[in-house]
Amino acid sequence: MSPPALAGRRVVVTRPAGQTGHMAALIRAAGGEPVLFPALEILDAGDLQPVLALIDRLDVFDLAIFISANAVNRVQYCPCCAMQVSVIWVASMMTHG
Repeated sequence: MSPPALAGRRVVVTRPAGQTGHMAALIRAAGGEPVLFPALEILDAGDLQPVLALIDRLDVFDLAIFISANAVNRVQYCPCCAMQVSVIWVASMMTHG
C-alpha cells in the first residue's frame, strides 16, 4: 500500500480566517499537515451604491458569473430574474447549486 498523497508534506492554506476548516481536513485526510495562513480578508464594499445599482439592472444581462462562494454569499439578496447564473468554483456550486 502506498503512503497518502500528502504524507510528510506541509501545505499552506491561504483562505480567509474562518474558511479554512474544510480544506485543512482534506489535507489531513491525505496525510498532510495544514499550515493556516489567512492571506486575505473578505469585506463588504464601503460604498454599496454601485453594486446595488448594478443588481437593479441584472435583468438586462444574459449571464452572471460568480467566481467564489464569497461572491455568491454577497449577492444572495439579489431579486429573482430570468438570468442564468454560473459559478466557476466547485465549492460555490456545491454551496449554492
